[in-house]
Amino acid sequence: ENFIKVYNNSTVKGIDFHFERSELYLTTSNEIRKLNFNLTKTGEGVVISLLPGETVLVSRDATLGAIAVDWLNNHLYWIEYSGTAKLVRADIDGSSPCCVYSLESGHNISLFVDPLHGYIYWNSQTELLRVSLSEVQSEDCACADFSGNSNITDANLYEFILDLSDPIIYYAGVGGINSVTLEFMGPSSFVTSLSIDVTAMGSYDNTVIYSANVGESVFLFVNIDGGSTIESSALISSPISVMRSMRQSLQPLPIPDSLPTNVRVFTTSTQAVVNWDMPQYTSELFGDSAFRQWTYIIKYSLLGSMDEVVFNTTELMATLTNLNPGSLYEMSISVSGSGGELMAEEALVFSTELPGTVTQILVGADKGVIQANVDGTSASIIGGIDSTATNGIAYDTWSNVYYWIIRGGQSTVFAATDPNSERDKLYMRRDFPLSLKLDWITQTLYWIEQSESVIVRASALSDTAGIPEPEVVLHSPPITALAIDSLHGVLFYISGDTIYLKTLNGLMDQLTCVPSSTVTPTAIAVDSVESVLYWIHGREDFTTINSLHYSEQSCDESFNSVEVYIAPGFNGASESGLEYYSGKLYISDFNSDKVYTVAANISAIEVGQTLAIGRIDFANVEFGSIRDIAFTSNSTQPIPDGLIADMRGNFAPSTPGSPPQLDPLSNSTNIIVTWSPSDQLPFSPIWYKLSYTTGASSEMKSIISSGTSVTLTDMLPPYTSVLASVTAYSLWSASEPTESATFFTPPQVPGPVNTVRAYVYNPVRGASNITALVVWDGLTHLEAGGIVTNYGIRLYRGGSLQLELASIDNSTQIVLEERSERNILSYPLVGNANYSITVFAINQAGNGPESQNFTFSTSGLSSPEEIVVFGSSGAEVVGLDGMQSSALQEVTAPLTVNTIEREVYWYSNQTLYRKSIDGGIEVALVSSSHASTLKSLFPVAFAYEWVGHTVYMAALRDGHFTLWRVPIRNPDGFELVYEDSATYAELRVNLAVDSFKGLAYWLAQGVLYKLDLTNPTAAETLTAAGGRRKRAGSLQEVDLAPALTLDSASGLLWVSDASTGDILTCSITSNMCGVEVSASALQMSSGQAEIGLPASSITLDEERIYWTNDNSSDIVFFVDRTSPTVLQMILVGSNISSLYSTSPGIQPFPSSNCLSPDFGDVADRPMPRQIANSNTSVTVEWDEPALPPECSGVTYSFPPLEYILELRLGETLIAGYPIATYNTEYTLTGLQPYTEYELKVSASNQYTMARFYFHYDEMTGMVEAFGPDVDVMTSEGVPLKPVNVTAIPKGTREAAVSWDGPYVPHDGLIVNELRGDPNNLLFFVYVGEDLVETTNITEIIVHSLVPGTINTIMVQTSNGVFESELVSVEVLTWALPPAPTNTSSTNYSISATFVLETKHFEINLIYLRVWEETHEDEVYVSENQTVASESGQVMSFTVGYVTKPLKAFTVYNVEAVATYLNNELDNGKIFNITTGVGVPESPVIMLVDNGILKWSEPRSNGAIITSYIVNAMLDSETQDEENEMSLPSSQRELDLTKSEELLKQKMAQYIIRVFARNEIGHSKSSNTILVTRTDVSGTGQGTDPSSAGPS
Repeated sequence: ENFIKVYNNSTVKGIDFHFERSELYLTTSNEIRKLNFNLTKTGEGVVISLLPGETVLVSRDATLGAIAVDWLNNHLYWIEYSGTAKLVRADIDGSSPCCVYSLESGHNISLFVDPLHGYIYWNSQTELLRVSLSEVQSEDCACADFSGNSNITDANLYEFILDLSDPIIYYAGVGGINSVTLEFMGPSSFVTSLSIDVTAMGSYDNTVIYSANVGESVFLFVNIDGGSTIESSALISSPISVMRSMRQSLQPLPIPDSLPTNVRVFTTSTQAVVNWDMPQYTSELFGDSAFRQWTYIIKYSLLGSMDEVVFNTTELMATLTNLNPGSLYEMSISVSGSGGELMAEEALVFSTELPGTVTQILVGADKGVIQANVDGTSASIIGGIDSTATNGIAYDTWSNVYYWIIRGGQSTVFAATDPNSERDKLYMRRDFPLSLKLDWITQTLYWIEQSESVIVRASALSDTAGIPEPEVVLHSPPITALAIDSLHGVLFYISGDTIYLKTLNGLMDQLTCVPSSTVTPTAIAVDSVESVLYWIHGREDFTTINSLHYSEQSCDESFNSVEVYIAPGFNGASESGLEYYSGKLYISDFNSDKVYTVAANISAIEVGQTLAIGRIDFANVEFGSIRDIAFTSNSTQPIPDGLIADMRGNFAPSTPGSPPQLDPLSNSTNIIVTWSPSDQLPFSPIWYKLSYTTGASSEMKSIISSGTSVTLTDMLPPYTSVLASVTAYSLWSASEPTESATFFTPPQVPGPVNTVRAYVYNPVRGASNITALVVWDGLTHLEAGGIVTNYGIRLYRGGSLQLELASIDNSTQIVLEERSERNILSYPLVGNANYSITVFAINQAGNGPESQNFTFSTSGLSSPEEIVVFGSSGAEVVGLDGMQSSALQEVTAPLTVNTIEREVYWYSNQTLYRKSIDGGIEVALVSSSHASTLKSLFPVAFAYEWVGHTVYMAALRDGHFTLWRVPIRNPDGFELVYEDSATYAELRVNLAVDSFKGLAYWLAQGVLYKLDLTNPTAAETLTAAGGRRKRAGSLQEVDLAPALTLDSASGLLWVSDASTGDILTCSITSNMCGVEVSASALQMSSGQAEIGLPASSITLDEERIYWTNDNSSDIVFFVDRTSPTVLQMILVGSNISSLYSTSPGIQPFPSSNCLSPDFGDVADRPMPRQIANSNTSVTVEWDEPALPPECSGVTYSFPPLEYILELRLGETLIAGYPIATYNTEYTLTGLQPYTEYELKVSASNQYTMARFYFHYDEMTGMVEAFGPDVDVMTSEGVPLKPVNVTAIPKGTREAAVSWDGPYVPHDGLIVNELRGDPNNLLFFVYVGEDLVETTNITEIIVHSLVPGTINTIMVQTSNGVFESELVSVEVLTWALPPAPTNTSSTNYSISATFVLETKHFEINLIYLRVWEETHEDEVYVSENQTVASESGQVMSFTVGYVTKPLKAFTVYNVEAVATYLNNELDNGKIFNITTGVGVPESPVIMLVDNGILKWSEPRSNGAIITSYIVNAMLDSETQDEENEMSLPSSQRELDLTKSEELLKQKMAQYIIRVFARNEIGHSKSSNTILVTRTDVSGTGQGTDPSSAGPS
């Protein structure tokens, strides 16, 4: 209701205020006025007081209209009218006015500025317009026509106001007042309806005030929040032209509603540069020109420190100085505007660099490899690396070698020491390799091959000759990322959503380091020094950075995580890279060209803190997307203490010093395996892996230990075999494993032995000796507490221990005998006595308990009451009661039995076998080398020769009878004894061998044959087929049935008469037979219907005679020898075809001196003789010992002797020796050529006291039983090739070649690598295929090489007989002086320019040598110039000067001559240069008769001679006269008598000379001639040309 008159004299056209400055701005028709005001609050409201004002601007050319104040940027905007309307802008003080737009013509334009949201508004009569402030703040005052689009249209838009307290726009249009939001979203909201024209408006807090003219009166109307309108009483009569509500809320001051974003920190060791993006408004009301002039409050301190630094800035960056190197800092950035401050919610953590680090970052990208400083400056694409896509980059900081992968159709791994020059192509891969990593200690490259999903590794050394293909380390699809920690010898990789750790040395399988989770990790990196693994994964808009500690063999279960916002659109969920360097993590986005950095020590981040982000921008380089990054800092590739960079390598530890063995202290519950250690590596721990299998299992197990022993926890049964080897591991690789060793777990004491039996018999033929064969059941593995090492036997008589023996070779039987003297056997039993015997098992744990006593009597022989029966069910051992005691079902006919060792021998499946008749496993009797022979045979009968311990076999081959034998102890000794030319139709043959007489008998087709085994040339027929006895006792007249056996004690043959059925004994000596069992006298029991005679098979023991025949299919008949008429039977459940005794008494021996030679004297032992040799073998023979004379009638030969050969080289026993043979000739193989060995031989058989290596002597005990040492020698062989062949260039055509030759025996060395006579040592040296040197030294200078080329030099060794293979070495000779890159010439000089390359660095000085092609005697040279050893050095030379010119238009030979570092000279390639066209050569003149001057045509020097000039000079000291005459080129003579114009004075003497002229000029003067003109006709005399005057 109160109106204050604040301004008069003019109509106010516009009004606005600046609330913060308490200023009111008014426009009249031609000026802008500013008034200051005070607002005072009273109890009744607010009182305004105005202060005197001032004129801000006066307009002389236009009428002013509405005005608007930009209270944030301190600008004024107003409308001017001068024909058309204009929008004008000026500073707040009216200065710098500027027309912004030319508007449509019209009046009553309202104007509002919203600097907070960044807009300016005005209206025309029908529309409301809004423009961004950035468009009207331009310095370009072009006053261009406005062409923008309207935001609101109305048929009659009278007035509008902008209310920022809401914020909202009110405007008066047709029908009323409407409102609309600042976003112009949705339809306008109707405030109130009007039927009057609004002249002015104001508003605040949802209250609209407007004025209108009603008739002649002016009214104010108030509408609150769209409700009913309050109307004032009539006011002043003059119209209200402008109205403004003035409240502070209508000019709000900016308050930031968000913090700075995308904060990036780049650090050095002492400062940090922080960049950020300005806060972003959250409301869409804020446009591009919204207020953003914020003040930023920076606070920072050392992490955990209370000493904080605070400063303000209005820039989007700040530099923090005086920081501590290598430290963690925390920092916060708050933001404030004039309306208030927004405090930072959390601190950012960053780290400074360590001092002294000068590092570059390498980036593998789509367009090659970029090298830049770590801050991204000085970035450039490396020239020598292809500008094609690079999928991986690695760098060896210790060798300064770059490695990278080029991806394409065939990806390639490259290496280069200088990436801008030559490079080495290491590996071609058809796969798609990525993530190239370097194990910098072993210099090994690792990478992922995606299609196969494998990690491979290969040597990183650039000399790739002969290196293998990359090795697959592991396969674990899908593999997406890889990291290497060479210092600790581990790699990490991501497979699926799991991170695994694997040792580089292969010691362990991979272990899970970070288990599977719902979020898949995308990239990994390691800090090798601190043993920290880092990985990232993405979640929504954030990236999670994680870390944990690890060791060589484990990862911590707990880890740290920090969630950070890296950059817009990046969250680490897609392809990304991660690397660690100097306390920071570098995160690369594979879809962009940006690298981001954060502090790595995320474990220090607490609540309220997060990581500061740095961003590396590579300015001025376009390279596409990043694929990999690496650094050139040693700190990223630490090496362990004690190792220097030049020593790096694979560092495989030495093989442990000894194979594993069972610790002596081990027991059955604590099995400790030990070995000796490897040589220690000062820079790596060593682990050991024991790999082993147990028992018959093939499953390989392993135990890892850092010591030299492990404890087996497998709970293995006692005395279980363990096959084990040990491998040593460094951090990076493994040794060769030790040789596999077999040991056994500790045994337990064996259990008792069961079923002991003893059979008494006479062991020696024809003697009264008594012994017994003791037999028992062997213990199983469990019964024995492991494996029985032997059995002990104790013999008692009358309760007193008589004898204690041990079985041989763990056998379950033994003959009771002693060896009291050398080879003399004695038998402890006496006749007619009672004995008892016990047996106990022995193993390493001790002796088991004795068995129950088995008692027996020597009052008579006690044959076993059992026989071996072969029938349709196979072989079986049956007792007299018909009960089976052992089944031998696998045994087939034919067969034979060893009754002393209780073994059966038979043929099956084309080989021979042996097996105990008490059970056990079958063993091949003949080695596989004879398999093809056995396939050709059809065995028909077997016999065992017990003295020689040999099996004889009768077999048919192609229908012919053959006899073969094989010693039991020599499976390789299978040999043919006899072959009969006659053809046998009968397949049924019985065979017997007499061990004492050396005779073999066989019965076939009713005919009995005899063969002398000492001379097996022809068999003797003892009977005829179908013989019939005509006189009693005649062998020839016996009609023989198939049965045949031999009684060894008597030497008699047992046969059956097919006619009478009688069983006969026949003496070969007397040729007489007698009846032992009379078929007709046999007494049968009731019910017996058969007697089984004639017999088809007979066998004996000391007490009984057994037989069977083909008709008695399941019956064995027998009689006691004491009552041969009482027939007894054994019923067997199969069709019987043959019988075999098990009684040891039927296989007696001769005396012991006939069983084995006496080797007590060295002279009696074998002495080998060399009979042949080659360069790798020696054949020796020796004599077989002869039987003693007293044995000649007892046995025909010793049992087979086994010969043991021991071969030594010096004191060293040759590997594989001693070696055994049964022959008296042997070829020693695998020897070194031209080497002398020492050989000695021992001999033994099963009866020899001197078994194998030692002989028993009563005085000294066991002594070596070998014969004397004999020297044997191989012949010359191919020598070893030279080694360590090197070639060093010594000039352009020379190289120093050296090598190490093969060792020859000297100074105690006995290895002869020359493999020939050392006096014949020579080396042949070749260049290409040409032999250039023959020498016996190992270092020479090779000449005649090709300069500047890789020459191949080859060296080989010769011993005068053989040459070694050639060993080649390549050498790059020094390059010849370079060829010129530019040449030029004048008519008197030649110039050449050379550009020197690296290959010319051996040159010290260069000069140019020039000579005429046809005249080598005149040579021109330039001055020497020094080579600076800089690639690209340019050297220029010129030859030929004015003082010593070259000939014009002449071909010259030109070459560069170099002085090399060795002071030798060499010439470059000769090239030709022709000098330029020059003046002609000088003519040669002469004076002939009649005064005619003549001259020859001189050389034209490239240009046609056009004329000749004849010159005459008066020869006078007082007068000067010189005359010339020009003659055409075709004229080469002149008549001087008619040349008055030349010789003008009579009686005067002239000097005559001639010049030739071409287009270049005239020549030098010819020779001169003195001519005197005496008269007009003229006469003269010439001078000798050689003494011609001056030119």
